[in-house]
Amino acid sequence: MLAPALGLRLGERVCRTIGLPDPLIKLLRQHQEQQNNERTEAGADWEDKGYVFASPTGGPLSPNTDFHIWKKLLRDAGVRDGRLHDARHTRRYMHVTGALLRKVAQRVGDALGEPLRAD
Repeated sequence: MLAPALGLRLGERVCRTIGLPDPLIKLLRQHQEQQNNERTEAGADWEDKGYVFASPTGGPLSPNTDFHIWKKLLRDAGVRDGRLHDARHTRRYMHVTGALLRKVAQRVGDALGEPLRAD
């Protein structure tokens, strides 16, 4: 089930609304609570820049942070090295092919008069 939508501003005139699954909404709310605690602890040092993911004082994260975490995750999982951006495309491909597989299974199942499972 998709929870409330999130409006993403992609440019001056472009805004895209996406649905968010309930578990992600829950995680984002927990993150917001943690960030509010960091805001309180930082006091006057807090930089209110509006970042969803920020440093403990509200400033921007280092652009290399996700890169290093991603590389460590790949090493720890024992999988081949790859770019983080590539994972986005892989996920999209998996989503599309999974949806197509379910659609084909439904059609074949309908033709046979019984549902087919895609597992």
